[in-house]
Amino acid sequence: MTRWPLSIGAVGAVLMMILTGCGSAPTSQPKASPSPSSSPKAAPSPVKTATATVGGKSETVLTTATGMTLYYFTKDTASSSACTGICATLWPSLVVKSSSLEAPSGLTGTLSVVKDQHGDQVAYDGHLLYTYSGDSSPGQTNGEGLLHEWWVATPGLKAASAGSSGSSGGYTGAATSGTSVSTGAYTTVGSSGSPSGSGSSSSTSSSSSSGW
Repeated sequence: MTRWPLSIGAVGAVLMMILTGCGSAPTSQPKASPSPSSSPKAAPSPVKTATATVGGKSETVLTTATGMTLYYFTKDTASSSACTGICATLWPSLVVKSSSLEAPSGLTGTLSVVKDQHGDQVAYDGHLLYTYSGDSSPGQTNGEGLLHEWWVATPGLKAASAGSSGSSGGYTGAATSGTSVSTGAYTTVGSSGSPSGSGSSSSTSSSSSSGW
C-alpha cells in the first residue's frame, strides 16, 4: 500500500480546524420573558340563583351556594345589622372570608361585604343577607313575610338607601301589615314571642322589635 506523507503545513491545518471546533462558544438560547404577576382572583360567589315558590308563585330567588334561600331584614341599614341575640340564631347571617366577591351570571345588582357584629357579611345592593333556620332544605321560603320585616331576596330587589334596608319585600305579593302570614314550619309570632307551629297562622301585631 502506498503511503502519502503529510506535510507539516497540512497537519497544522487539521489541528487548527479541530481546535477551532472544540473552542466554539455554545449557541445561546433566548431567555424567556418573566410572566406578569397575576392579580388575586375574586372568591367564588357565595350567592347563587334558583327558582322557588314565593307567595304561591314561582320566582327567581337568591340562595347560598348550597341552595338555601336568602332573606333580608327591613330593620337593617346598609352598613349595620339589626338582628342580634336570638334573632341571629334564628336568622344566621351569610358571612365569607373574602372581601372580593365574584357575582354569578344573572345578577344585575352588586354583591359586597360589610363588616358588622356577625363578621364579614354579604350584602346584595345594600341588603345584608341571611338564611332562615325554619328552612330545612333548598327551595323552601318559610321565612317570607315573617313579622312583615323578613323577605326573600330576589335579583330584582331594589337597592337599599343609606338609611334602612327598606320596608317592602323582595317579593311584592307578600301579605300586608295586619294580616296573618302562613309560611310553613314557622308561620308568625304569637303573643309569647316564639314561632307558632307548622300549618298555623297567628297575628303579628304583638311582635318584638328584634326580629322575633
